Amino acid sequence: MKRLLSTLLTLAPIAALTLAISGCASDGSVPTAAEPEVPAAKIGRDQLLSVVADCHLLRVGQTVDIEVTDAAVIASLDKYGIRMEEVVARANQRLRSYVAQGTPASEFLSHTMQSCEQLAALTGVSPALVRFEPTGKLRTTWLRVDGAEITEGFADRTIDALRKTKAVGLVINSPGGSVFEARKLGHYLRANGLRSAVDQACASACIDVLAGGA
Repeated sequence: MKRLLSTLLTLAPIAALTLAISGCASDGSVPTAAEPEVPAAKIGRDQLLSVVADCHLLRVGQTVDIEVTDAAVIASLDKYGIRMEEVVARANQRLRSYVAQGTPASEFLSHTMQSCEQLAALTGVSPALVRFEPTGKLRTTWLRVDGAEITEGFADRTIDALRKTKAVGLVINSPGGSVFEARKLGHYLRANGLRSAVDQACASACIDVLAGGA
């Protein structure tokens, strides 16, 4: 894991796209990617590497953090014998191409989300954010929300807390409340690859939050 983290840290700056990406993800209005086509079994290694790199770019861009990637990316390293150094190099190459072409953030998001879904179909691992501690170990911090009614502003407050704590998921126990706020938070969880769980009770609109998690 230390080697993987050190390689991730070599990813070139992505300021040209990350600010726009982060803004799109924050309001729950991220465009939904079309159902991806699963590549044929004989997909070329070069094409596969681009799919892996784009999925990696999605997570880095959404979090503006180079200490992250996607669970499906990690799975592909073992399954297909891909080195993380190759992924980082291709990700830099792909990013330069997106910037040079003036790719809109919405189009970038849609394409990279499809890449993660495509990679998930190949590896059997669901798309989800993976974050690393400075030691290189996987970060397992979850945000807990217990007994809170889902009222106006709940989604934004929770999203802000998820970002500040750099959580990989949300444990929510709630009697429910605003469907709008619950769906907004659920969309954010899904778009950003964050997991969701309940260990007490999640009723009514809370189900929309729970269902949104990766």
